[in-house]
Amino acid sequence: MQRYRILAKKGEGTFSEVLKCQNVENRQYYACKRMKQHFDSIESVNNLREIQAMRRLSPHANLVELKEVIFDKKTGTLALICELLDMNLYELIRGRKHTLPEEKCKSYIYQALRGLDHMHRNGIFHRDIKPENILIKVGNAFNYELAFVLFYCYVSNTSPELLLSVSNFFWELSRRRF
Repeated sequence: MQRYRILAKKGEGTFSEVLKCQNVENRQYYACKRMKQHFDSIESVNNLREIQAMRRLSPHANLVELKEVIFDKKTGTLALICELLDMNLYELIRGRKHTLPEEKCKSYIYQALRGLDHMHRNGIFHRDIKPENILIKVGNAFNYELAFVLFYCYVSNTSPELLLSVSNFFWELSRRRF
């Protein structure tokens, strides 16, 4: 973590906190997800489903890109360095006096579906799709680009029907790899 300077706390969850940081060498800004759990070895870190999924899915325009995994063997701490986006979808729509234009909504849905399609084609199922987990990067002239926050969710290769314990699902669907 010596290559990064912590600037601000972006958020905190049960298992981690997300920090805004800056690389001291190239001056670029990143998101740092610092895990609260301590790890014994680099093997246990590399076996985390979250890291395996992010590595398998990168790069994709509509998914948050994992830049670096930092494991401090001495302390057992783990940090994931990812691209930093500007806001989440909830922050964009919260408190608006007017609805979003239809074309913007279509664009957001299209980008979200592209990210989901890529996940499903790689055997990943996102279990926590919500506005807070859809990040937005503001481009020129407010040309928003969406990226799913894969590291906020638990990923699994199990079909949704099995996860929800629905007993009457199609057998073919449960065998299918997305």
